[in-house]
Amino acid sequence: MSSTTFEDEADDLARGVRDKAQAASAKAHSKIDDAASLVSDTAFKASAQAKDLYGQVSERARSVAEQVDPYVKHRPYAAMGVVAAVGLVAGLLMAGRGPKVIYVKPRD
Repeated sequence: MSSTTFEDEADDLARGVRDKAQAASAKAHSKIDDAASLVSDTAFKASAQAKDLYGQVSERARSVAEQVDPYVKHRPYAAMGVVAAVGLVAGLLMAGRGPKVIYVKPRD
């Protein structure tokens, strides 16, 4: 008779563990769905902002090109000189002159 009681208790315990596992699984799925939704919304907003920024930059570039175009057509060599100078300055600025590291080998 005690074996039946032990089996019943084991079954009850197994059901309790199963129910808790299912509840934990459902809660985890809910949290994962919330996180996926948040990531999706953030990506959509970032995409919309990138499209807006691209439109603004594109319009600005068109405006500058329209202003520069007549000068380039009338003085092409001067324009190439200006572009070369700007490229040189930009290259020097981007190259940077960070700290130089000198390794000293210790004496034996």
